[in-house]
Amino acid sequence: MIVRWPDPDDIDRYEEANPGLAAAEIVRDIVRLATIAELCEQGFLNADCVLTGGMALRLRGSSRFTVFDTDCSMRGRLDEVELAGSLDIRTDELIVRPDDGTNWSRGRRITIAQPIQYEAYFASVGLGPVTDRFSFTVNMRGLENPATWVSLLHPYPELVFSDEILVPVMNIGEQAAEKTVGWAASSLTKHYLDLAWIGREFGESLDKPELQRLCRRKLEVNAKIFPGAYENLRDLPDLLVPLAKPDTYYGPLNTERDHRAQTIRFMGNQISWAEAQALVRGRIIPRLFDVKKAA
Repeated sequence: MIVRWPDPDDIDRYEEANPGLAAAEIVRDIVRLATIAELCEQGFLNADCVLTGGMALRLRGSSRFTVFDTDCSMRGRLDEVELAGSLDIRTDELIVRPDDGTNWSRGRRITIAQPIQYEAYFASVGLGPVTDRFSFTVNMRGLENPATWVSLLHPYPELVFSDEILVPVMNIGEQAAEKTVGWAASSLTKHYLDLAWIGREFGESLDKPELQRLCRRKLEVNAKIFPGAYENLRDLPDLLVPLAKPDTYYGPLNTERDHRAQTIRFMGNQISWAEAQALVRGRIIPRLFDVKKAA
């Protein structure tokens, strides 16, 4: 599947070219990309189980660097045995070993496979493989639209696959809806920045009635799962203040009142907080409400 791996010198160059990213984070990212390729090859990622979250946006060109978790959304129920088998990789250059399920987190229609441990021999400098862990989240809270298939693009020239890998990702309108509702509920900076990026790159093509429908649907589903938290997030009007006033807004699931901006990483050009607010107000809010801009 992979015909060429980056070596330690390549990883050093990636680190030097991207201040703020540590070599260990880059190695983990390469491991996660290889895992996504394996999940596609094994058929776990398919038309009914799509990549979503920040990694899916990266495959569309986003520069926000996702550090630890990979997210997917699926129709139906998860087969944990299938997922564990698809996450198990044994090659000369990389070994990936998922936990046997003992430490997996199982919540309300969501499962997090963790820890997924790995041994990255391709990154070794003679002292044994680079070892670390990551997680893989499976969301079963509703996949509304058909998958979009994109190439497994990445910023590492020395990472070469034998064939083109096509990855099923969530429809961009549905991702915009998930980021909108995710921000309103959790008020994490990453959701707002991702939504701003969607607005910049796809805002003009987002269908207003469809985005409204998807946001209502996401609110409806989450209100059933978290009835208390979503008491004041029931319909589109409840999303306006969170989107328009992000500096002072904290969602009901953000009990720590922390936007966690310190965890944001980029590989390439960044979207500033000021630019993000302008993009959301100019490209997203008009696609949801009958206003030209927020006050």
